[in-house]
Amino acid sequence: MPLKFPDDFDLELVNTYCDEYRRKREIKRPITLFDVLALSKLGKRTATGFAPNLACAILFARDPTEVIPGAFIRVIRYDGEEENFGKKLNSVFDRWTSGPLPKQILEAERMIDTQMRSFTRLGADGRFQTRAEYPKDVWFEALINATVHRSYNLKNMNIFVKLYENKISFESPGTFFPPTTAETVYDAHNPRNPNLMWGLFYFDFVKCAFEGTRRMREGMREADLPPPEFVQRQVGVMSVNVTLRNNVEYRKSFLNSKAGALISEKVYSELSDTEKMLINYIAEQGKTSVSQAALLLDSDWAVAKAHLTRLVSLKVLEIHGGSGKPRDARQRYILVDKRKRSAEGEK
Repeated sequence: MPLKFPDDFDLELVNTYCDEYRRKREIKRPITLFDVLALSKLGKRTATGFAPNLACAILFARDPTEVIPGAFIRVIRYDGEEENFGKKLNSVFDRWTSGPLPKQILEAERMIDTQMRSFTRLGADGRFQTRAEYPKDVWFEALINATVHRSYNLKNMNIFVKLYENKISFESPGTFFPPTTAETVYDAHNPRNPNLMWGLFYFDFVKCAFEGTRRMREGMREADLPPPEFVQRQVGVMSVNVTLRNNVEYRKSFLNSKAGALISEKVYSELSDTEKMLINYIAEQGKTSVSQAALLLDSDWAVAKAHLTRLVSLKVLEIHGGSGKPRDARQRYILVDKRKRSAEGEK
């Protein structure tokens, strides 16, 4: 172990951990920091102090990549439903974490939150309801599982979180830890890195109740989304991928929250699912042309034009640019600010 304790470790984080360990274990007698770490199986006491092990370095080292070069989480957002490369590279957000694992988890959570969309629809009570693209407790559990169950023997590989138009994927180095398989993942209770998992327990990241995957499945069901997909893949080396999908039919019945803030309940009640999909697209892209709308709807030009014209008549969209001619390719459709409609007398 090239790292020395305490010089290369985040002592503030270590002390927080030890305080939580004493509190959760209800330890009343005096117990030192070294004792807590040793009892947690994160190293051993020595004649000169404390010798940390690998789990301790991952949890508390200021720079765990000194022992595990791939000990970081990379978050990427792609424009579209697939990952493209080279001249077709379609990544629009690409960041990675550093530092001790609890801080990496919080930083990755923040990054994912910035890329997560929300959608709004009218509820049975006549009020707008906003729902996240994916339930946070589900994707956060997937993030934690990726860090706890990855194979740290694959030292140069890191964890990937990849967001697409229709899904979010968590890629963790290694294989399912035998005897767990993709078919038994909801019933298997054998963590690959138990000392690491219990370490995260004292930071309240995990419950150690061995039911995380079942909670994920239930959370997706409650959100009317497909269950999580667990797959073991080999592309050069092995990885376990957990994918959460954003059901297209689900998306059709919701509005992007950016658009929902601009549209009244009265107008919303008159929109079709196709019109909601068009509005979502314009909310995300800022504008559209008739030709772009036709591609989105997989329809001909005239049908797309009719949908856009109706949204203009509802004062949801307005036309910018062009000469005003019926087939002017320079015309663009953008969302009308709700305040502007109100000023024009919409109730």
